[in-house]
Amino acid sequence: MPSQLNFKVYTPDPMKAGSMMMLAATRYAEDAAMICGCSTTHAVVKVNGRIIWNEDKDSPVYGSGSNSVDAVAIVMHRRMKEHHRQHLAKLGYELHDGKLVKVS
Repeated sequence: MPSQLNFKVYTPDPMKAGSMMMLAATRYAEDAAMICGCSTTHAVVKVNGRIIWNEDKDSPVYGSGSNSVDAVAIVMHRRMKEHHRQHLAKLGYELHDGKLVKVS
């Protein structure tokens, strides 16, 4: 079964000030990074409704998607992992050596 299209790339909607429109949905962070680099500025990548990449804020620090797709994808993966860890902590769990452990 194929994986879901988790990485959603948004850009500002030219028809509605202040709103975003979905430009693409991809399976891989590298593809989303490439689309960000090829699209106009102000691109945003979301996974499960959480922003994991903001071209305006992050590209001065890490480089834009067109310059360093792999570096941008690594940042996205790290942020996804951190969001996942925070979500598990809210539910009372932690990951230890790849195993899910209930925290008392």
